[in-house]
Amino acid sequence: MTILKEVKISQANLRESNFEKMIFKKANLVRADLMGVNLKETSLEEPDLKEAHLEMANLDGANLTKTNLRGTFLPIVQIREAKLTYVHLEGAKLVKNQLEGANLEGTYLFMASLAGANLTGTNFTMADLEEADLLGTYYLTIDQLSKVKTLRNAKMDKELLIRLKMRCPSLFKDLTTGSCHF
Repeated sequence: MTILKEVKISQANLRESNFEKMIFKKANLVRADLMGVNLKETSLEEPDLKEAHLEMANLDGANLTKTNLRGTFLPIVQIREAKLTYVHLEGAKLVKNQLEGANLEGTYLFMASLAGANLTGTNFTMADLEEADLLGTYYLTIDQLSKVKTLRNAKMDKELLIRLKMRCPSLFKDLTTGSCHF
């Protein structure tokens, strides 16, 4: 397995590169063009991917724990079974992604867009979904959302919103209220 330590490749054009099963330690990939890149089963340990372009990338099974993905462009990305715990995804565009079985525990998704994403079995435990766009998502359940930290001002399909507000009103208030329990 190849290990790349503290590489600085910000603003680089790495389109369609193959980094499958590699390890990146503290890599600086700020504003890098990673469109169509293969990061399948790759471990990204504390990288900075702020404002990177990851459209159509393959992140299946990748470990992105504690990654800075603030403002990152991630539409149509494969993120199945990936570990994205405690990731900073503020304002990220995760439109039409495949997030089946992804672990987003403790992830900061403030103002992130997950519109049209497949969320089958996605773990949102203690994730911050304040002002997130969840409109038109697929396979998103009340059980998944009942474990989040907050849904304050989140946008979601009306039927799901009504059911959640009835069962878990505390999720729509300030951040100090915590998650919902049935």
